[in-house]
Amino acid sequence: MLSSNMLLLNLILLIDVTFSTPTSVTTTLAFGTTPQGTATRYQTVILSNTGKFAALNLASISVGATVNYQQANSCPVGATLAPLANCSITVAFTPQGLGALGGTLTVTDDSLNVANSTQTTKLSGTSSPGGPALSLSVTSLTFGSVTQATPPNSSPQKTVTVTNKGTVNMNISISSSNGNFTVVAATTNACGNGFNVTLTPGANCNAAVTFTPPFQGVAATGDRDGILFITNNSGVAGTYQGEVALKGTATGIPLASLCVKGTNCTKTLTFPGVIQSNPPNSSPIQTVTLKNVGNVPLTLQNRFIGFTNDFLVANLATNNCTAGQVLAPNSNCDIGVTFNPSLTRITGPRSDLLRVFTNSNDIGNSEIDIALEGIALGTPIASLSVTTFTFPNTAFGNTSARKTAVLTNTGNNPLIIQAFQLQNSNDFQLPAPLSNACPLGGAGLSPATSCNIDITFAPNGTTAGLRTDVLDVIDFNNNVVSSIQQISVSGVATGGTTTLSLAVSPLTGLNFGNQTINTISGPQTVTVTNNNTVNMNIGVGATTAEFSVGGTCAGAIIPAASCTVFVEFAPNFLGTRNDVLFISAISNIFTAFGTFNIGGNLDYQQLNTCNINIRLVPGASCTVNVFFTPLATGSIGARTGNLVIVENVNNNIVRQVVPLTGNAIGTPNLVLSPAGLTFLDQATPFGAGVVQQFNLSNTGTAPVTITTWGSTGDFNISNIFSTCGNPIPAGASCNAFVSFNPNTAGLRQAHLFVLSNSNNTNSFQSMTLTGFGTP
Repeated sequence: MLSSNMLLLNLILLIDVTFSTPTSVTTTLAFGTTPQGTATRYQTVILSNTGKFAALNLASISVGATVNYQQANSCPVGATLAPLANCSITVAFTPQGLGALGGTLTVTDDSLNVANSTQTTKLSGTSSPGGPALSLSVTSLTFGSVTQATPPNSSPQKTVTVTNKGTVNMNISISSSNGNFTVVAATTNACGNGFNVTLTPGANCNAAVTFTPPFQGVAATGDRDGILFITNNSGVAGTYQGEVALKGTATGIPLASLCVKGTNCTKTLTFPGVIQSNPPNSSPIQTVTLKNVGNVPLTLQNRFIGFTNDFLVANLATNNCTAGQVLAPNSNCDIGVTFNPSLTRITGPRSDLLRVFTNSNDIGNSEIDIALEGIALGTPIASLSVTTFTFPNTAFGNTSARKTAVLTNTGNNPLIIQAFQLQNSNDFQLPAPLSNACPLGGAGLSPATSCNIDITFAPNGTTAGLRTDVLDVIDFNNNVVSSIQQISVSGVATGGTTTLSLAVSPLTGLNFGNQTINTISGPQTVTVTNNNTVNMNIGVGATTAEFSVGGTCAGAIIPAASCTVFVEFAPNFLGTRNDVLFISAISNIFTAFGTFNIGGNLDYQQLNTCNINIRLVPGASCTVNVFFTPLATGSIGARTGNLVIVENVNNNIVRQVVPLTGNAIGTPNLVLSPAGLTFLDQATPFGAGVVQQFNLSNTGTAPVTITTWGSTGDFNISNIFSTCGNPIPAGASCNAFVSFNPNTAGLRQAHLFVLSNSNNTNSFQSMTLTGFGTP
């Protein structure tokens, strides 16, 4: 390795010029022995103006006419060197001849105010014969300014001519010291691919390089330096690295970054499902952030939604981006977006782009986008053709002609119908329609289709007059579970007779509690009131001897008057007793009947066509209907009672007793759990599907029978009765499964429905199903 040398001359007047090295003072530079035609490494001397007051005028710096030495410098030749300033001079030895070859470095200036004053350094070196000899056409390349960008901009290429001035072949490789400069193929006479290139004696090629400053952040503008290395085998030790100094200037650039706010630069805004409507519903605002990650100001030229009206740019209360806004380096602003699906398109996935235009990378209207995605949910809309029905007068025992209401789905999503229910009485019925019956549960009523609901009037009882009720149509109208639409119905019952009656209190019956056998309880009382307009002869009695009856009700009771019945309990053997206190009232016009429970037996009720309080003419007949309605407080199994008919035969009270037996069965009660299921994200389309379990429990006292079952959308029931049969026994439970198989990406919502005999009604139950399909 050759050492650097410095020449120091002490000037004692106003201006001093110094050639120096950090370690010694010398007037010579020695380059040692170098193969003929091979350039040595540069050695450096420093030229300093040690004067404190006057500038040094530099006339020239030269190594003379010799071809064996080359110099380059950073000194202001033809100008002045300021007081106490310095500059550098580099010298290389490239021997063209053989043997010892000398030279002189001469600096001409006005040192000590002497015009054309000279300072010299003797140069010496020896040339050895043979071998390759590297020669470079230049020792430095200076590039202009290049704007930073991503990907990097590139300057025009500059070239160095590499020549083999030796007598044997020379192998070279070309590389750059850093990423600011890139070795490229020269446009003419390129040095191959830059690796293991062979130059024969006297041959040359061009090594090319470009200035490509990568973007390095806000504070990274300014000069960039590097070295072009030409590695060859022309040195004394077998290899030698020629060097060309590289210099360029990296200028600033605005650079836009657009990301979903609060994320690690997510490029997609995904909105939850929004129900279509007119005017459109709007999702909550979501936000993206525009940031200037460059090192000069960035101008926001415009921002808008690309292609549809399903998404809208929303103004934000703070840090809102506006057209024409200028962002300083490392500053940002926010853009709000909402999802507003209209009714002009079908339900399902909607997508668009938020398009933002800036001068990023110094390119006018440079575009950067954020993908927008949302799911437009359909809306079922239930519409009834009528809201009231008035039936013609109908006699007891008859049924009117049908009246038909038409239910139409005017929305754009299937309408799930849960149930049809009459609120009040048994006077109106819902027979199966003759055609186009409405579907319960399942896939629902499709958009723009209709179905029929039939209603008839069949009055019950014996009292004529107006009968009314309300039909509830229970469905998913406007996506509201158990939404209700109503039809008011009315009709007049004819053929009955207004009855006269007795009032009895208390109405709840008499309960004697526990009583020791062969003893008599204390009396309990019943008050009987004549609600008729004529005198009534009251008769009372019980059906068994263990209940004794007395009181003040013997004889005629005038209208609005009352009397008291006393009842005592005297049991003969152990066990529960139930009986009926019967009360009759006879006038010269009719007989009135009444019954009153003793002991709490309310399992049986009766309705009749016997026109109580009206005479039954000879040869005529009437019917007594008995209904079995076992109390929930009793046990499952046999229930007994008596039907007591009290009549007057020849003005004598006669009791006829009909024994009653029935079997009390339980009430099914289906509990569906959980209330809803949320599935893990599932790939689309036609992914493997994910399955979740739900539970059906019968908490009632009778079996639950499932009559229909279904789900909607991208959800499917699998193995419907996976662990138990149908019906589900009382107290039992089972598990079933539903799978999620989305066809398209985005939010998916649907319902699972179960129609059963829960609570001995046409019960409809549902749960919400939610999942998200991923691309």
